[in-house]
Amino acid sequence: METKTTRKTKKYKLTMLFNGLSFIKQTDDITKTILELAPEVLYTEVFIIVRNNKTKEVTDRRLSLMQGKKLFLSETHLEIFINNLLLE
Repeated sequence: METKTTRKTKKYKLTMLFNGLSFIKQTDDITKTILELAPEVLYTEVFIIVRNNKTKEVTDRRLSLMQGKKLFLSETHLEIFINNLLLE
């Protein structure tokens, strides 16, 4: 009897660029992943690229230094940002 192992693929591919570094993560929870990647100190603007692995849609945003700081410091601001990011 053969058993099949199903490999669950993550729903999103999240790419973040800030402070001269690039981070690429596969995730089902964008909020949690962004908070995990949050730097202690942000020095540069932030680029966020989200790719839906099922529909192949790609959405990206550029945040200024001040917008990026607000994104990492406020969970409310982060939730609003993610909702707007995924709706467009």
